[in-house]
Amino acid sequence: MSKNTISLAKPNVSQPFDDSQITPDDQIIIQQRTYEIKNLIRRTASNLIDIGQKLHEVKKLLGHGHFGHWLKTEFNWSVATATKMMQASQRFKNVNFTNLNFSASAIYLLAAPSTPTAARQEAITKAQQGQAITYTLAKQIVCHYKYRNQSLILKQQPLSFSASCSLEIKVDLPFFEQYTLREWLRLKREQKFFSLIHCTLDNFPSKAEQSTDTVIDTFSKIVSHSIQSYLHRPTDVFTEYEPGKFLILLSNTSSEGVENIVKVIQKNINLQYQKHLNSHDSHFKLFKVNFKTFSSVPSSKISLNQVFTELTQEHESYRLLSDG
Repeated sequence: MSKNTISLAKPNVSQPFDDSQITPDDQIIIQQRTYEIKNLIRRTASNLIDIGQKLHEVKKLLGHGHFGHWLKTEFNWSVATATKMMQASQRFKNVNFTNLNFSASAIYLLAAPSTPTAARQEAITKAQQGQAITYTLAKQIVCHYKYRNQSLILKQQPLSFSASCSLEIKVDLPFFEQYTLREWLRLKREQKFFSLIHCTLDNFPSKAEQSTDTVIDTFSKIVSHSIQSYLHRPTDVFTEYEPGKFLILLSNTSSEGVENIVKVIQKNINLQYQKHLNSHDSHFKLFKVNFKTFSSVPSSKISLNQVFTELTQEHESYRLLSDG
């Protein structure tokens, strides 16, 4: 399902919502709000702010335990769907969207409780300057502020590691950078292999930008799941430093071992891809994944910054997913 549309099934007319327990005055208001919400659905994505506000009002009028039933009966929505719109109405209640270009998926992401306030404000500022706020741009803004906030925390509380330190497999960029530097120095001292894999999504079809946002997000999740399903050692970590761009750290792994790992990840991606293929448009068949690897015993001849620079430059791609 596209992130930029509201999935609306035909309301259940055979079992109308039972409002017999609601006062006549409240019934009139609820009926009016129901009619207004249905009209708003047919308009642009920015109207989800208005929908969220009206949902708040109806939820208060219905009282505890009735909201979910009303949503299902009138709109075939889940409470989770309504909650996203209500969150959006709360976070953006003072914003005039008349001349702003926000995709619905961007609003949902920016309205999430975990999104820093500064990220929302920057997105609004960019929109006021005439920039279209797509899901991809919103995710980049959110990631930037989350990484920056996490970096400030790390500076206040420096990382300390033990030999048996067990880490989360997927980490944010500041942690990844500091942990990678720690491993680079350790493996240089111990004269053992240090290996990095750079993985990017590429060759998305020339479709509408909002559609492409959804494709990137969908396959980012596929790649992330495929990487995570393979990494088992406590010293192996990875990060998605930008949408669709991954870095994987493998300590004490030779170049031959890295090649085998890339093949395994490739196989996992293909398996996940096939599971999703039937539920998506044919243009998803053009999806490509690029890999570039580095594996060497650290030395004074090359710096870690040089390794990162080399890995993230343009590189040869490997077709992992067939067109059939």
